[in-house]
Amino acid sequence: MLVAIKRHIPLLFIICTIIGAGVFYDKLYPFHLALIPFIFFNWIPELFQQKKALNYQLFFGIFIGYYLISVIGTTSPVLGIKYCVLLFFGFVIIESIKNVAQHNGLSYLLKWMSIIFGFEILVAVLEVGTHFRWPFSPYSSYLNYFGKSDLFTRQISLAENWSQRSIATGFRWNPNDLSTTLAILWPFTLLIKQRVIKIGLVTLFPLIVIANSSRAVILAMVMITVIYFVIQTDWKKWKNWLVIALVSSSLIVLFQIDNPIIKTYTSPISDASRAVYLMLNSNEKDGSSVSVRSELISDAFVTLKRTHFLGVGAGQSPNIQIEQKSFGNHVTSLHNFWMEILVEGGILIFLMVAMGYGYLTLKLYRIYSQKTDYSMIALCAFLSLIGFALAGISCSSVIYLFPMWILLGLSIAIIHLHESTSTSRPK
Repeated sequence: MLVAIKRHIPLLFIICTIIGAGVFYDKLYPFHLALIPFIFFNWIPELFQQKKALNYQLFFGIFIGYYLISVIGTTSPVLGIKYCVLLFFGFVIIESIKNVAQHNGLSYLLKWMSIIFGFEILVAVLEVGTHFRWPFSPYSSYLNYFGKSDLFTRQISLAENWSQRSIATGFRWNPNDLSTTLAILWPFTLLIKQRVIKIGLVTLFPLIVIANSSRAVILAMVMITVIYFVIQTDWKKWKNWLVIALVSSSLIVLFQIDNPIIKTYTSPISDASRAVYLMLNSNEKDGSSVSVRSELISDAFVTLKRTHFLGVGAGQSPNIQIEQKSFGNHVTSLHNFWMEILVEGGILIFLMVAMGYGYLTLKLYRIYSQKTDYSMIALCAFLSLIGFALAGISCSSVIYLFPMWILLGLSIAIIHLHESTSTSRPK
């Protein structure tokens, strides 16, 4: 019986991480309770059984080790230690994904993940389409029952204002975090065999993201869709060129039509494209989201140059805005994960992370192109990684976005299983 319980601990931990901030009491979350048994009963024993460390384990060892050293001498070492703990927690999530995939199979893992994520999507749909609020949402009127009384009193007016808005947080606490999660899940709708469910999700995902006004996520989902069709299209057939021409022409016409229903879908894409253009080309400081993000990046570069591109240290990027006092103490996060890595870790760590991310992405594409048993799931993970690279800038920070760590863990598990299968086949 104990062996059976031990075998299910990694899956329990993964389920708790998917639920994330969807259930809590004060600062205690379900994944806190599942973390300890996983580490001591599953993870540590397996580490001792390994003959040598795997490449990604060495990668994270160097990454976290460097960040721990970078905390020395910083103005806020507590922030640095907290950031390193979050990095370690993300690494443990990756290990749990690989554990379940290796011992129980990808199908078993995906089945349970789809159940929990499916329930979150249902919650999000209700939040967008009705006045329903998940009890643990920041816009819920029940927060005081879950140890968030201080937060509840500060946000009561906000809750009243937003209760009439079509906005969703799901299990992510933040609407942008939920939208980024949907961008991660978007390619995996390809795996769904039931046509009705697939069509339903393909319709609902954009509606939720549009309701949340997550512009980078909208562009990411468009990019994922375009790349998918580019990969899947046989460009040697002239009929496919004709279809592409017709679709492109139709889209151009649609974007010119001034119809309320059509504008519901076309306006968010136009707004998102304009936001990207303004972020890259505009110097206006009008207090808009785009203006704030541009100024955050500008301040970050100034600070990075002062460190000779060595970085300010783990978790220290919030201090940039506190020192600059550009936005008081209201906006301290850089709202761009790639900038966060560059500014805190420096150019060397940034290049290491970028190359590691690129290697993972290309490796998945190679698995897809080899047409093996893991081709389809590799394609989904490949597209998801590409989309997340853009969608992730919607979040204030993705270090605590557990679906990102789950995606990285799934990608590593796919590569590991593919390589294990390839080496075991007779030549």
